[in-house]
Amino acid sequence: MRAGPGGASSAGARAVSAILLTISIIRARADRGRNGARWHNRPHVEAFLGPLLPLFARERAAGRALALGLLVHTAGSTYRKPGALMLIAADGEYAGLLSGGCLESDLREHARTVILSGEPRAVHYDLRTPDELLWGLGLGCEGAMHILLLRAGPEN
Repeated sequence: MRAGPGGASSAGARAVSAILLTISIIRARADRGRNGARWHNRPHVEAFLGPLLPLFARERAAGRALALGLLVHTAGSTYRKPGALMLIAADGEYAGLLSGGCLESDLREHARTVILSGEPRAVHYDLRTPDELLWGLGLGCEGAMHILLLRAGPEN
């Protein structure tokens, strides 16, 4: 496993803003009820982002920052594929999964750093080697993943 600071903070901030705007739109449309929403592929969008909405709404209402985890690249056997999202609050609560549960506790630690520093972080896990057997625990986490963690604050 390797982690390092992210590079383009402004590009990361724009990506977070776009994703948060999408979540806000979905939330607003969901608040109007099923008949008021006019999203052409709403069931797919809700299935993808719906699990993130309660944590997002709670932290946003409290004015607290979150970390947004974006699965950027995978190789080998992984539970989730590129594009999967996860939100992580400063208190460690999270919504969404990027693995089968074997990496989330480590991701929470990286997320705390991202939330406090505001700097994006790229995290790489490669569980295909014998040296990483402890991480995989034989639970199907036997691939490689590149994850980008971005701060999503009230200012986004």
